[in-house]
Amino acid sequence: MNIAETLKYFRRNKNLSQEKLAEELGISRQAVSKWEDGAAEPDTKNLIKLAEIFNVPLNELTGLPEVLKKPETSENNMLSIPRFVVLAYILNFASIIGFFCPPISNVPYPYRLWIGVGFIGGIMLVIKNKKLKNSDQRQWVQLMDIGIILLGITLGAIIPNEIGLVKSLIIATPLAIYMRWISKKYFLNEEMEN
Repeated sequence: MNIAETLKYFRRNKNLSQEKLAEELGISRQAVSKWEDGAAEPDTKNLIKLAEIFNVPLNELTGLPEVLKKPETSENNMLSIPRFVVLAYILNFASIIGFFCPPISNVPYPYRLWIGVGFIGGIMLVIKNKKLKNSDQRQWVQLMDIGIILLGITLGAIIPNEIGLVKSLIIATPLAIYMRWISKKYFLNEEMEN
């Protein structure tokens, strides 16, 4: 995005007409129009005034404002989520699916195995939540974690085993959606304490 589009964006965002902006700068409306058409560019003095009027850093006027930047691809976002967080969710969700879908497990006593996996995953969930900076966020995420686990358990208990792998998919779908959403929202590296 060039400076013309950036100026137009900020002017409209402030609900200013070209005329009103020109008055505040002490220049003609035509000058503002030329800037926004790309026929001319504001000088340094006017750029500084524009940054003050729009209440933005000067580099956002000459570059790309944060709100207009292309979001990172979800692949890049997922790569910046700590592995510990992803592993904690996978262990918990795998234990729910393994416990309630014994036909997919080849272990003689799958219940003991999956209870153990769930216990370890639960400890990891508690540890991962302690990494959140904000205590309100920490409590909210803990409540949501409990809610999604209860949802998975409820689905596992009410869906009959006779449908086989379809039961696994029905249980896994909301769990996977939740894991992706909560991980991106709260556990990107920049959101966590070091």
